Amino acid sequence: MLLAAVDLDYPFAYVLGVLVLLGLIVEACRLNRRAWCVPCLLVYATVGAWYFSSIPSQGPTTFLMKFGPAVTNQALYQTILFLVAYRVAVQYLLPHRNVPEVTASVASRFPPGILTSFLFMLAAFWLVLFVAGLARAEWQLAAILWPPVSGAKVGMFSRGGIGQGTDFLVSTGGYLYVVVCASFGVLAILARGLTRWIAGALFVFVSPYFFFDHARSNILALTLPSVFCYLVSTWGQWWKKALVGIVFLLALELWFGQVMHSRGDSGENRTTAMLEFVPSEEGEGGLLGLDMFSELCYIDTFVQNGDYRPNWGQRYLAELANAVPRALWSNKPLIGYDYAYARGFRDASGSEEDAVYATISTGMIGQGISNFGRFFGVIAAALLMTGWTAILSKLWLRRYELPRFLLFSVGCGLTFNLGRDITLLVLWPFVFAYGLVRLLEWFQPKGAFAARRTVPVRRLRRAGAPGLPHTP
Repeated sequence: MLLAAVDLDYPFAYVLGVLVLLGLIVEACRLNRRAWCVPCLLVYATVGAWYFSSIPSQGPTTFLMKFGPAVTNQALYQTILFLVAYRVAVQYLLPHRNVPEVTASVASRFPPGILTSFLFMLAAFWLVLFVAGLARAEWQLAAILWPPVSGAKVGMFSRGGIGQGTDFLVSTGGYLYVVVCASFGVLAILARGLTRWIAGALFVFVSPYFFFDHARSNILALTLPSVFCYLVSTWGQWWKKALVGIVFLLALELWFGQVMHSRGDSGENRTTAMLEFVPSEEGEGGLLGLDMFSELCYIDTFVQNGDYRPNWGQRYLAELANAVPRALWSNKPLIGYDYAYARGFRDASGSEEDAVYATISTGMIGQGISNFGRFFGVIAAALLMTGWTAILSKLWLRRYELPRFLLFSVGCGLTFNLGRDITLLVLWPFVFAYGLVRLLEWFQPKGAFAARRTVPVRRLRRAGAPGLPHTP
C-alpha cells in the first residue's frame, strides 16, 4: 500500500524532516544550472523513498509502539542531520561550476548514425554475454526468456553467497549484463525511427529475466536508467513527465508486491507465483516495499542497548575489500554478518559462513552509524554520498558524449539502490561500465561518439523544444 489508514498524529520531527527535504528539492530546482543539481535531486529522492515514505505507509503509530517515541524521533533527526550535512558538504566540497544554458535536449543532439552504430556495437557485446550465460544455464533458453516456464528461477550468472575460485569472473559477467541491458532502454529513449524500435525490442526481450528475479535491486538497476534518461534528457511538459513517473511508481509498487509474495513459495514455484495477483496488505513496508527507516530504528536501539557496537570503519573497509577476489584472499571480511547477528538472522549451530541465513541491509544512514556511531556515522554517510554526487556531476558535464551519458544514466539508476547500503556490491556495474567506456575512448578517435554542437530546427521541433511550433 502506498498509504496506510489516515493518521494525522505525525511526530514533529517527521513534519520538520519533510519540510527540510522539500526545501532542499526546491532549492536544487532553482539552481538547475549547477552541475550537481540532478545528482542532488536523485539523492533527495532516495532519502525520501527509503526513509520518509515508511511512516505514512505503515502509520506513525506502528513505529512509536514498536520502537518507542525516543528512538523514532532520534532516527528522524538523524535523517534530517544527513540531509543538512550532505547539502553543506556539496556546497563546500564540490566546485561551483555551472553547466551551459540549455538550448536543446540531450536526446536531440545525438546524430542518428552515432546512436545506430553504438547500438549495434552494444548488441554484439550483449550477444557474447548472453551466449556465455546461456551456456552456464545449461542452454535453458525458454527459462531465460520467460522464467515462469521452469517455475524456479534459472540464473545465467548466479553463484553461491560466498564466492570461491573463479566466481568473481561470473559476477563480472552478471554486472556487465545488467549494464548492457539497461543501456538498451536508454538508447530507446535517445534514438528515433528504426534504431529506437530495435533498442526497445532488445530491452523488452531481456526484461523478463530481471523482472522474475527475487532481487528487486536488479529490477531497479534495469529500469531506472531509462526512466531518468526520459526525465532529464528530453523536452516535454512537466506534467507529462510527472504522470509517467507516477505510473511507473504505481506499476513498480504492484509488481514488487508480487515479488515479495513469491518469496513465500518454494524455489520450484517462485517465478510462477509472481503471476498470481495478491492484493498488498497495509503496513508491509515503505514506498515499493523498501523500508530503511525501520533498520535505522533497529540499529539505534541496538547501539543504545549495547547489543551492537560501532566498529569504527571496519564495515566500510570490508566493503572496499570486496574488490579483492576471494580466490586471492580466502578469509576476507564478511559483509553485514555482524548486523545480521544482532537482528537475529543466525543459526548458532552452523559455522561462521553458514550461521547467517539472511543478511539485512542497514540503509545508508544506518550503515554509517554501524561504522562511526549515532552522530559521526551520519556525517560519514553524507560525505560518501557527496563523493558519489561529485562523480555523477562530472559525468553530467560531459553528457553530450554518448558513452559518458550512458554511464551517467546507469549511475542514476544505481543511486536509488545505494539507499540500502553504500557498497561496491551495488556499484560494480558502474565500475565495470566505466572501465569499458575508458577502453572505448582509448581505441576510438576523439569525438567519435560526441553529439553535434548545433541542432537542426526540425529535430528541435520534433523533440518538443519550448518556443518552437511542433511539427509531426
